Amino acid sequence: VLSRAFRNRFLEITVDDIPTDEITEILCKRYSLAPSFAERMVEVMNTLQMRRQSSHVFAGRHGFITPRDLFRWAERRPEDYQALAEHGFLLLGERCRKPEERQVVHDVMEKCMKVILDANVIYDPTHWPFVNKYYQLVEALNLKEKIVWTNSMQRLFTIVGLCLEHKEPVLLVGETGSSKTTICQVWAAVLEQHLHIINCHQHSEAADFLGSLRPAPPGSSEGLFRWEDGPLVRAMRSGDIFVLDEISLAEDSVLERLNSVLEPSRTLTLAEKSTGEMVVAAELFRALATMNPGGDFGKKELSPALRNRFTEVYVQPITDKAEIALILGKRMSDTLLPYAAKMADVLHSVAALRKDSVAHISVRDVVAWAEFMVATEGRCEGDISFVHGLDTVLLDGLSVGGGLSETSVEGLRAACMEACMKHVTTAPNVLQTPFWNLCTGIEEPVAPKTKGETFFFSAPTTRGNCSKILRGCVLKKAIMLEGSPGVGKTSIVEALGRAFNKFTVRINLSEQTDMMDLLGAFLPRPSEESDDGPRFEWCDGVLLSAVKAGHWVVLDELNLASQSVLEGLNALLDHRSSLYIPELCCEVTAHPVLCVDLSLYTHLRAHETPEHLVCRLLLEKKKKKKQRKGKKRNKRKKIEMVKKVDKKKQKINLDKQ
Repeated sequence: VLSRAFRNRFLEITVDDIPTDEITEILCKRYSLAPSFAERMVEVMNTLQMRRQSSHVFAGRHGFITPRDLFRWAERRPEDYQALAEHGFLLLGERCRKPEERQVVHDVMEKCMKVILDANVIYDPTHWPFVNKYYQLVEALNLKEKIVWTNSMQRLFTIVGLCLEHKEPVLLVGETGSSKTTICQVWAAVLEQHLHIINCHQHSEAADFLGSLRPAPPGSSEGLFRWEDGPLVRAMRSGDIFVLDEISLAEDSVLERLNSVLEPSRTLTLAEKSTGEMVVAAELFRALATMNPGGDFGKKELSPALRNRFTEVYVQPITDKAEIALILGKRMSDTLLPYAAKMADVLHSVAALRKDSVAHISVRDVVAWAEFMVATEGRCEGDISFVHGLDTVLLDGLSVGGGLSETSVEGLRAACMEACMKHVTTAPNVLQTPFWNLCTGIEEPVAPKTKGETFFFSAPTTRGNCSKILRGCVLKKAIMLEGSPGVGKTSIVEALGRAFNKFTVRINLSEQTDMMDLLGAFLPRPSEESDDGPRFEWCDGVLLSAVKAGHWVVLDELNLASQSVLEGLNALLDHRSSLYIPELCCEVTAHPVLCVDLSLYTHLRAHETPEHLVCRLLLEKKKKKKQRKGKKRNKRKKIEMVKKVDKKKQKINLDKQ
């Protein structure tokens, strides 16, 4: 809200809502719609404005539809009432996050348009000519990620495709691991357009998208600094696809800078550039954004003004066992195919048992378990791989990020193991056996003779932890070690690196750590005779150097890092395996043998680790060393002393009051 002193310097004018009869006239004259079409659309708007969304109570009568939505609907220029109703439902109904709200839009659309809406037809890619044209090309593409065309994936492909056809900016909202970023990559591949993906965080600046003044390269005649276009400006000029990943993490003041790009004019004025240039987007330019629903750490909803400029699509969570079995079956060989239905049943049971979150099955977990089974095929028995894969991907990390007590975690783990053991004949204690004794190709770690006196691998607890880490290395995923301080999380990784002759880079994170510390920066370089003045040169940071060289990386005390660091690592930790360097306007792909290990201290937790980051990691619960009874007794006494002091303080405060 503006201050009264500032508002007093303006002549304030109230802009009234547009009457319904004027809206009808606008629709007819601006979009060349038949009067009967315009009247039906206005009838839908009036009917929906009398309803209220339970998920957006404060939006009032604009919860379901706004005039901008109506104009976006008319922009699609449907040919008949059936197409008019289908486009209207896809625009207004697919943004709803609750089935009952989606049903309200469905019923109103059928009543006003006097047609029948069939979901099987609407979500079928072959029903829409533009979408069907590119749907036939997907299988011929050599994509990094294999696409399994489940009903959910076909629905998402169809809805996003229709938005891209009509140049609408798309906002994909859904739980982590629901293929939001993947669908953007698929459409960029079939359209044969370059894809720019930018990960947002709390410290994102407008310069990260638009560009800024940066040091000129050595030998340049442009002076000390020169203007470099950001990824958004370059995408607008060349007609590429621009994706803002985790858009809800950026500040509203930064995102509002993009408002003009999201409007039909699709223009951008570079006030930061001395010339004040106005950039007009090329014909093929498209803008997309992804976000998780509010609730996870650091997540919030977008402002109504920005959100209304997008065509919002809610990516429904995967809960159907048939879809999970289909994804698993497509990713496993014929020998392992009988396990697909069993794995789907166990995953469905785990999702139902986890009452701390929605009954959502992350596609990342599904793919990771399938990849574990494939990686160990022929090297160990199928039942053993089945049980160890579930423990690696899900069970061993139940205590991280969920806020559950130790008792609840043990009960949940026991229930999940009970559901798992129904499908296999192996003994329940198979998880106690070191994995190198069960799977060929994995060597037991042996400390080098020169270092043998500093680390001992044969201790039972250390042996079990080593087994979990080496088991996790079967998958090409980063590993998060969670445990109390001093249990040996960092030392065990360094010892394994020495045992397998791998160079290990340890990076200690803190609240002051910045992405510049990890990736690098422009620094002054020694002057040369040919230089006219001081010059700057890019120097790789410690993480970027390790990513290029393929070293093992230990990010120590990960949870102490700021949100900007955690979000900046997203692309490195998921299937993209890359880092975007804004200062260089380039993307660096990780070395194939890169191994990232992240240590997380539970009792030094400055904040919770976001769920979407945890989903990208394999979580290994470090076993704690047994404590003596005397230590427990002392700890109990300290807690009692603290409680007594707190009670005395409260009593003193009450007396003062």
